[in-house]
Amino acid sequence: LTSAIVPQMTEAEVSITEGIVSPFSLTGESYTFESSIAVEPNETGLSDGPLMANESGYAVFGFKAEATSASGTPGFSGFTLSFDQDPSAVFSNVNFYISDDADFTTTGDNRQFTLTDSTIGTSDITFAWTQAGVDTRLTTTPKYFFVTVDVKGTVDASTSDITPTLTYTTITSD
Repeated sequence: LTSAIVPQMTEAEVSITEGIVSPFSLTGESYTFESSIAVEPNETGLSDGPLMANESGYAVFGFKAEATSASGTPGFSGFTLSFDQDPSAVFSNVNFYISDDADFTTTGDNRQFTLTDSTIGTSDITFAWTQAGVDTRLTTTPKYFFVTVDVKGTVDASTSDITPTLTYTTITSD
């Protein structure tokens, strides 16, 4: 006859230093976790035609973000959008919007962020902002975000297709 084995944790140490949850450390026996951020692609209202030289406000990427539970209101203050081609060769300017609905083409509900950084690099575009005047605190009601670009005048039919990708570990939580 053997007795049951009951695993028990009497003390643990956990540290989170980056990702889409706020950095934190735990020590002790009892823990409460805040809600984290769930992010999904959203393509409603994005531009679907070929890039046209000198076009401005071309919507190239969208995503939905929401809190994973009602126990908190996590937020984020930046992210990096990666590309399979050099975005600096194609885009001259970028903007970032928050919307009340999933469709970027609807009017009256898209609000542009004032960015503290929108660096167009050779493989990605980095976005950053401060919370002042921008409500990126999330609840279980989704918020929708969109990236628009201005296309350079040098773009023509010989320009390669360019595809954006959001890697969720590049989202900066606050």
